[in-house]
Amino acid sequence: MNHLEKAKEALETVKTAIDAVHHAANHERKVLGEKTMNGHYVKALQELEKVKVHAESLVHRAEAQGN
Repeated sequence: MNHLEKAKEALETVKTAIDAVHHAANHERKVLGEKTMNGHYVKALQELEKVKVHAESLVHRAEAQGN
């Protein structure tokens, strides 16, 4: 597996994690009848978005290098 494939796999993993946290947060919000998302989920999503940005930059770098 080359660098580009690894970077793309890492990006997909982060996207999957973000989707899972969104799902859990929305489900909990609906079950509890809340109007807003729990702050812990918000913080987790913010951190995962940072990881996603980093993973996207790794993909772009690997594409530019032709790996």
